Amino acid sequence: MAISLADSTPTPRPEWLQSVYRKYQTGEGHAFLLTGPGIHDVDASSYSLHANLYHIFGNQSISGKPSQLDFDIVVRYDRFSGFRFMGPPDKRIKDRETFKTLVEKQPAQQQNISIPSGGVIRGNAGGASAPKGDILDMSKAPAMAVGLFNEALQQNDVRLCIIFDEFQSLAPRGEWDSLGDMFTTFILALRNWGLDYENIGGHGRKFRGTKGGHILFGICDDKTEISTVLSKGRQQSGWLPINVGFPTIIERECYIREKVLTSEYISRVDIDFGAVVEKHEYSSWLAGATGGLTIRAIEDMRLTGDRHGSLTRDMVQKIINETISEQFAGQGGSDYLRVINPTLGLSDYGFPEYLVNYLEWFVRQFRAGKLRNSNILLSGPPGTGKSVLASSLAYELGYKCVHWNPALTQSKWVGDSEKQLQQVLDWVEANLPCMMFIDEIDVALTSRDGGSIDTSGVGSRMLSILMPWLESPQVKGKLFLVAATNRPDNIDAAMKRRLQTVIPMLPPIEWSDRYNVLLNILERERNIDAPYIEIPQDVVSDQMTKWYTHDNLSVLAEKAEAIASRKGEEFASDVAGFLTRAVQSYRVDTTRTEALSQLAASFASDLDLLPPGFQVKKQNEVKQLLKEVDDDNIGPSERSSR
Repeated sequence: MAISLADSTPTPRPEWLQSVYRKYQTGEGHAFLLTGPGIHDVDASSYSLHANLYHIFGNQSISGKPSQLDFDIVVRYDRFSGFRFMGPPDKRIKDRETFKTLVEKQPAQQQNISIPSGGVIRGNAGGASAPKGDILDMSKAPAMAVGLFNEALQQNDVRLCIIFDEFQSLAPRGEWDSLGDMFTTFILALRNWGLDYENIGGHGRKFRGTKGGHILFGICDDKTEISTVLSKGRQQSGWLPINVGFPTIIERECYIREKVLTSEYISRVDIDFGAVVEKHEYSSWLAGATGGLTIRAIEDMRLTGDRHGSLTRDMVQKIINETISEQFAGQGGSDYLRVINPTLGLSDYGFPEYLVNYLEWFVRQFRAGKLRNSNILLSGPPGTGKSVLASSLAYELGYKCVHWNPALTQSKWVGDSEKQLQQVLDWVEANLPCMMFIDEIDVALTSRDGGSIDTSGVGSRMLSILMPWLESPQVKGKLFLVAATNRPDNIDAAMKRRLQTVIPMLPPIEWSDRYNVLLNILERERNIDAPYIEIPQDVVSDQMTKWYTHDNLSVLAEKAEAIASRKGEEFASDVAGFLTRAVQSYRVDTTRTEALSQLAASFASDLDLLPPGFQVKKQNEVKQLLKEVDDDNIGPSERSSR
């Protein structure tokens, strides 16, 4: 719901601004820490963050606005530019002079900083006296500025809206003893101002009958760069964290309709978003496709259409992928977040019928909102089609699907992994409803209960961010989560409870299943027409290919085609003969596949998710089988230490 200000604009206000408005109006706080991916973006009205703050808290010309939001002076401060005042030119000059009178009320030599026990900071920093001349020009350094702000905040005749830009440069994260007096003084001052609800926040006696106290904003791209003294929330510092996220779909659609796909633009640029998208649906389709993009990125998309004279679905997808690739470049240049664009569904890959039927039912239940928990864990050996199944599920859903690899999110720098995870979650949240596929969830998000070793603690910290987010009201019911693992026994117990549907992804167990998978591979990957395909039963018999995964069967088909190529013959001329020769020369050690299959089966959440007639081994037998396999894969020195 938009802020109820009578400014006659139909454009929706950004969600972060509405959140600040609500929290200030209800008295939750007066100090707000604004961080997130939208800090440098504009809103649907092309207002920057600072323009929005001034429009709501400094522009007194808006009729019908609550008087509580009318602040007399809006001042920005950062270490490079010092003090800057917002508003029309004449107001900026007037506000500057007014502010100078506030901070010059007492002699400079009396403005020495002291922090009484349980009291409020008084005076200037480190005993420094204000230099002669323009006190604001000469007090750019935080050591001088902190005293001026403190003096200004103690009065209640002039209401102040103070914006601290580059907040991390004033209150950086670091060891307390190594920060130095200038930073520690400013951090303590900010903390005291945040916690002073009576004298600064406007809840004290001196504010009775007035419009209220002052309001403070700290602005920073990344919350993890800010001193923990201030970033831990209202209870400890008085500063309320506000996420300035990506624009919502409502904001995007409004901007696209009013500023991008205007009737004039459509008349000169050829728009082609596909045959299924009608002209009147252009704005809504593009708004849905651009989740996780800033307004500035959408504007770049408009300019691209201008340059080429056309804007197509493929062009839009290319721009989105390039933007995401740039934003989520992981270790070694790998992208730890990718958009999946599936082209085939569940019935196109040769998955067993019992599994296809179950998942089609699951998708219908999710769409109808009848699932209490819609999170799925795919468990099984490598090569059994977990990633392919996730892609085909995205196709069935019709949602945007993102693939997150937490192993590529890991960083050697403290806090980087958590920062990258938060970026991923912000992006996913901006695209809801959508599907999220987490590959190898056990590798990086390691168990905290002994299943695997997390010496750095990064995995535990990432889990502590991910799990509450999954349960948050803005996500639950809108996110279709699919995770994949080879080792379900290594997943954190609390995370397992959130992945309630565990589907074992097993190799084709019966010869008929292997026949169907191989038939699908020959048609889809080797482009062999069905009439030319003949698969001997010996090739898919238990003796030859039992426990072969989908990947193994794909390699088998590839080798058969290679044999035909070496002989200078067409593979399609004798598929049965080349497959027979290939299966005799291509041998696979399936011991580990069998062990991991039994492990996956033992974790199945529903026996109906197992192949008909599949015999699940007892837990102690599975553990023994895994131990033998694991022992075969470690060296003598490791085995002795084990």
